[in-house]
Amino acid sequence: MSNKKPLSPHLAVYRMQITSALSILHRVSGLFLFIGFLILLWWLIYCIHNYGYSAAEILCITSFIVEIREDMIFSIFKHTFGKSVLIIWSYSLFYHMLAGVRHLIWDAGLGFKMKQVYLSGWSVVITSLIMWALVWVSLLS
Repeated sequence: MSNKKPLSPHLAVYRMQITSALSILHRVSGLFLFIGFLILLWWLIYCIHNYGYSAAEILCITSFIVEIREDMIFSIFKHTFGKSVLIIWSYSLFYHMLAGVRHLIWDAGLGFKMKQVYLSGWSVVITSLIMWALVWVSLLS
């Protein structure tokens, strides 16, 4: 039985809007942040293990942060892949944070008019790009 009709015909005529694109991006950035934090945790454990910290120092993370060496922090910047992941991850952080603030404003019952929805969406994108650029310009200069 050969059925050539699309399963969801409305998808063929659907036009992506900024609101749906930002919603999807917010979910993807949350997933990317979760994965990034797991990688960051792995990196911290790797640094602790390779630089000879004891289990007591691992449990007392504040002493680890105070004693952290510069070569441990910047070791990830030595590789292009590490830089690329950090750059993308940091944009995800800024975007997800600002989109979360946008959702908190919506939870307060504000900003539901279509003009405000589009303005807040573009504001989140532009502001997160500006914050991201300022951080990376200051880090790389």
